[in-house]
Order: sequence, then C-alpha cells, then structure tokens
Amino acid sequence: MSLETRDAIEAFHREEQRNLERIQEELRERTFKFDPARGIAKRRAGKKPRPIVVASVRNRVVQRALLDLLQEQPRIKQEFLDTPTSFGGIKGRAVKHAIKHAQEAVASGAKYYASSDIKEFYRKIPRDAALSVIEEHIKDEKFRKILRDAVTTELDNLDQLGEHASLFPLDETGVAQGCSLSTIVGNALLRKFDSELNGRKIVCLRYIDDFIILGPSRDSVHKAFLASLRILKQYNLDAYNPWEDEDKGRRGYTNKPFEFLGCEIDGDRVRPSGEKLDDLFSKIVRLLSASKQTMKSPIVAYDRNLSFVPTLTRLSSILKGWGNSYSFCTDREVFLRIDKFVDERIRDYFNFYSASVRKNPQMRGLMRGVHLMEPATLME
Repeated sequence: MSLETRDAIEAFHREEQRNLERIQEELRERTFKFDPARGIAKRRAGKKPRPIVVASVRNRVVQRALLDLLQEQPRIKQEFLDTPTSFGGIKGRAVKHAIKHAQEAVASGAKYYASSDIKEFYRKIPRDAALSVIEEHIKDEKFRKILRDAVTTELDNLDQLGEHASLFPLDETGVAQGCSLSTIVGNALLRKFDSELNGRKIVCLRYIDDFIILGPSRDSVHKAFLASLRILKQYNLDAYNPWEDEDKGRRGYTNKPFEFLGCEIDGDRVRPSGEKLDDLFSKIVRLLSASKQTMKSPIVAYDRNLSFVPTLTRLSSILKGWGNSYSFCTDREVFLRIDKFVDERIRDYFNFYSASVRKNPQMRGLMRGVHLMEPATLME
C-alpha cells in the first residue's frame, strides 16, 4: 500500500461517520459519481508492466458494498459462487482448497495434467457479456446502472501513462484488477467454462485466471484443454498452450511432482514452488541489503525505516505473511530451510550493524531505530 493511499484511508477514517452518511445520501438521491482513479504501470523484470488502478476510498466503499449485496443474492450465489471447482474470490475458499481438490483428483485416478492461465484476463474480460450474466438475476434497474459504473475504469492521469495507457481497461473491455468486484465479474463470465470442463473423468480446477485440467490420460487432457480454448475464444479470450509454450503452461504425469498456484504437489506432500521460494529469498536479501547500504547514512536509514529494528520488524512481517499463505503445506523441511536461510542472513546483518555502531557510537540511536534520551552520549 502506497503512502498516498494510506493517507487517504486515514483521512477518510478521521471523519468516517460523516463520509459514510454523505455517500449514503448521494446514493439515495442518485447523485453519487465514482471518482476517476489513478493508473500506475508497475514495472516487472522481463514482463509488461502490471496495470494497477488505484481507486479513491469512496469508490472502494461503494464497490465493496455492491459486492456484499451481490453475494447475498441466492441465485447469484448458486450460479457463480457455489461452483465446486472454482476457488478464487469466493468466501471460504482459498489456494489450499484448490490444492486439496487436485490431490483428490490424482488419488481418484487422474494420471495426467495440463495447467495454464488466461492471457491478460482482467484487461480482456468482455465487460458487457459478464455483466449481462449477472443482471439476469437483478431486477432493480438502478442497481444495474451503479454496478456498471462501479466496474468501468476512468483514469485522471491517462496522459501521463503514455505508451502504457493501452494496458488499462478503459473501453468496452476489461475490469480493473484489484477492484473488489472484478473476481465476481470474472467468475460470472466463466460459469460455462467451469461446467463444461468437468465430467467424463476430467477435472478442471480454476482460481480466477489460473486453471489445471486433470484426467486419466494424456489424450483426454489434451482434448479437454483444446475444448477450454474453444470456450475462451467465444469471449475473445485465450490461454497459454502447454503443448506449444512450456514456459507459460505446464503438462505432465501426476506421478511426478507438478505445480499449481505457486505450490508443488508431490503425492500427499505439498510444498511452496521453487519459484516462490526464490522470490522470498530475493525479497529478504533485497531488504537487508537496502538497510545495510542506507545505514551508511544513519539519518537517511532512520527516515526511511531502514534502521536495525524497523528492518527486522519488516522482515518479520514478510515471513509471517508468507508463512500464513503456505501454512497448509505438508513438507516441513522447506520451512526448516527457510529458517536456516533467515538465521544466516540475520547473523550477518547483526554483525554489520554491530560493527557500524562501534565505528560511529553517537549515531547508534538512528542506526538502531529506537529513540535515545541522550543521543549524543557515547556507548560505554
């Protein structure tokens, strides 16, 4: 979360009741207008920038309220949220449930798999088609209108985005990734995908735009995957073909370890994938390296929360969040490996900090990140 977003949330909370009452009144009087959002093209190594749409707090409050109302509708819940093979953006379901279902499919005889993801899913969702499916169960025309407004993206900095403007869902197609309504729109669109790709000994598990097809043979899975491409083509969508692009899609026999949703499934054992482990290790190294580099100027380190204690606090938050995400994994040796890696890096980091304090004891408070009563007093 950016500092700008955090400040906006805090400002909203300072007058929360008044702000909520104003939104309620505008909705009641039908004068509520969604604020233009801000687009950020976040750079990614070796990939196109990720288009992030930063909505105002007002927008988020109304979008979330609309989602809550939709999720309470029995027909919508039945049609889009109770699909047993869909897991993303649905209350009570998470990655661990999708992984468990994959294991159960293998235990029931699935010998082959193919996994992929839908190309640029959020940006290419045919918004009208998806909303029309939802609107079949909504009689209130005013609700339909505000729902369509809520998932339409308008940016206040379009000119500043330059060549990256085309990455954002600005026309008839696409929804903003990160909008609380985006997943239910996607799930509504893909209800046919979910229903038609399950049965006849084929299991297709989907988590938003990631999916895996499991079946009794290579040929049966291949045929099912080609069927998935035909269904997606009806919505002008496409997926990476594991038979043509093994860097983007994966396929193989399930008697060997295979990956899905950032996890490696190996029989009854589940562990975080090697890529996810590498990402974690890189993040830890970058954080500690940034602190060590910045601590050469203690005032800068203190101002940027990169001194000793704040850095360890941030490291702890990273590890806690990552550990919670993969707490369902059963291969505990991976977690022992992570702990060993962290122990070694902290030991090195502590030695650097101690040496830095010995060289410049008057700055120990800034380097430590803990306030001193007498900052100029030398260490004994």
